[in-house]
Amino acid sequence: MKWLQRQLEAFRARRFEQLDVEALGEELEGVVATYRREVLERAERLMSILMRREYVYGDWNDLRSE
Repeated sequence: MKWLQRQLEAFRARRFEQLDVEALGEELEGVVATYRREVLERAERLMSILMRREYVYGDWNDLRSE
């Protein structure tokens, strides 16, 4: 966590020569993969609820909170 904080401080201060570009790229790839999975899971849940013939009140509340 401290490493990321130092990288962010260097980035904001425009000290680009201090950035570990290779490691930052790997970190960003992990973040992208996590959000891609999350979006896919939420889309699948939404489709499963919308494709039902009957809806349950709790389903709509779950969708609203998500």
